[in-house]
Amino acid sequence: MSGLLAFVCQPPEVSTATGTSTVEIIAQARTQQGSHYIDSLLQNEVVAIFAVPFLWAADVIAAQGTIVSLSGKITAMTLTLVAMAWLVMVLESVWRRTLLQRERALWGGPGGVERIADNASHETSLLPGIPCCGPLVWRQYRSAMRFRGSLLISMAIPALLLSPSLVTVANPVVAFLLVVSGALFYTFVLLPEAIKFDFRLDSDHLCLLKQLPMTPTRVVLGQLAVPVTMAVLFQGAVFLAAGMYRSIDWSLILAATALSLPLTILFVALDNLTFRLDPHRPTQEGLEAFLRTVLKFTGKSVLLALFAGAIFLWAPIAAAIAEGIGLNSSRSVFGAGLLLGISGLATAAVGSVVAAFRRFDVSLHGMT
Repeated sequence: MSGLLAFVCQPPEVSTATGTSTVEIIAQARTQQGSHYIDSLLQNEVVAIFAVPFLWAADVIAAQGTIVSLSGKITAMTLTLVAMAWLVMVLESVWRRTLLQRERALWGGPGGVERIADNASHETSLLPGIPCCGPLVWRQYRSAMRFRGSLLISMAIPALLLSPSLVTVANPVVAFLLVVSGALFYTFVLLPEAIKFDFRLDSDHLCLLKQLPMTPTRVVLGQLAVPVTMAVLFQGAVFLAAGMYRSIDWSLILAATALSLPLTILFVALDNLTFRLDPHRPTQEGLEAFLRTVLKFTGKSVLLALFAGAIFLWAPIAAAIAEGIGLNSSRSVFGAGLLLGISGLATAAVGSVVAAFRRFDVSLHGMT
């Protein structure tokens, strides 16, 4: 990685007689490197197909080509936009008809209420034998399965966006680490907004959750289990596919998966902690919701900066510890310390959610 950074930052050797400044030389070199990266990226057939509309738009904006070709591209882009809008309306109509038919089949005719009661009793009998929090886990799982289509899309799109680095970066380890860092970044910033099957979707059921004959710790573990499991499965599938594609050693894949588990717990717990401190309905709109979203993403950006600073501080300390105990490499010390530190933060975050849920009083904390 250091060699790659040195290559990127090193200015090319150009004679000073040309009169070109060092800043311009570096800018030209980086432009050439970016063009080479784009060319290598477009060599992938899948990326090239999806990039066609964007390349047409770039040609139209830059007026690259004849009047006939530009008019043809504008016409093709307009027709594509109309076709996509029509497809969205058709799919929405099909979805609404399917939902209406399902409700008619469920409620229509005699015995509709009895069928619903039988279905509810059948689902209750399928509660998994998870100790201490099985009913809550099963309830959140059933809620997630109702949105399985949108969940697959929300996880497939970032997986596709992470794939170009696997075919454009020559070093397989660097390519795999780019995929790992991208997946973890997506899990921290965007994925929690798509898997709110925890306290955040139970804003109207907090009173019922408080009345359950369960300890606050069990309630919190049951509420966090499903989003954490979904995020870990997404990361594991991405890591496994990337590792098999670039023939990465299994120890590195297992290390990335082991590191992602406490990180995911930490991310989901932090999102639930912010909700527990300021409960609100997920459908809330207006200035307050906008400011809350801005503050949330700003806070996540600050946490990312703090994480990066902590890693840079821990690296020389781990090297000194490894040298002190006579180890040839500091990787094991660095990895073990990183895993223990993240696990401690995740435990503290879950404990904070438990404490916030224990202190929560519906009569005192109004819902906005």
